[in-house]
Amino acid sequence: MTKLSRSENNLYGEIVDINEDILDLLDILIQAEWDSNTLKQKIAVKMKEKEKVDIEIFEVENKK
Repeated sequence: MTKLSRSENNLYGEIVDINEDILDLLDILIQAEWDSNTLKQKIAVKMKEKEKVDIEIFEVENKK
């Protein structure tokens, strides 16, 4: 098993946190009986954060 560097651990921890945030927001949106532009904006921001971290993880893994 390869020991992960501190930055790799941080990236994996960050992506888990972002995914949990996205799932929580989606659950709220699904349960809502109204359109929520604010919630949609929050989800869009989290999706962009997720994409950035996914790219960083991909780059770190490709350096191995």
